[in-house]
Amino acid sequence: DPNSFLIGGFGAFGGGNHDDDNTTTPADFYAFGGEFQLYADNVTFYGQGGVLEGSNDVDYLRDAFFGRGVVRWFMTPDSRLQGEFSYVNGETDSPANDTTILEWGIRYDTVLMALPFIGDTTVFVGYRGADFDKSGSDDGGFMDHTVMVGFNTSFGGNTMQEFDRVGATLDLPNFGRWVASGEALE
Repeated sequence: DPNSFLIGGFGAFGGGNHDDDNTTTPADFYAFGGEFQLYADNVTFYGQGGVLEGSNDVDYLRDAFFGRGVVRWFMTPDSRLQGEFSYVNGETDSPANDTTILEWGIRYDTVLMALPFIGDTTVFVGYRGADFDKSGSDDGGFMDHTVMVGFNTSFGGNTMQEFDRVGATLDLPNFGRWVASGEALE
């Protein structure tokens, strides 16, 4: 219901890579879970949870569960400020070591109207940070900070807020990055 909520499920599979001593081993994964969006005037609350399983190498993240929360505030129908937080817990190595990933981010999107040659264009600037931590017999950790600038295109609606309310902003976390991080914790 574009006026109040959305409930759904997802499944994903893919891969990531990590180069260790000039040897690249694919970090294949699959994930599945549930998600919801709740619409309150000009704010969207978005939640996801599920399981994530990496394969091919015991160093990669496996037997993991995750939760992700996103809040989107539409200051105008064509500008939004988004904040998000993710928690991931699984195992890496053999014997298994507990691995936790905390990820957070903020992003601002707006539409630049009537640009020459290309017309209305949605642009964004954002930041994503993450803390990867492995505890146990072979502990380790690292932090990651990423700044993003870019543009995106959506089809089938008139405003960013309208896109949001019909499911066009459903997205998935970067599972490949999470899974492949286990090798970097070595």
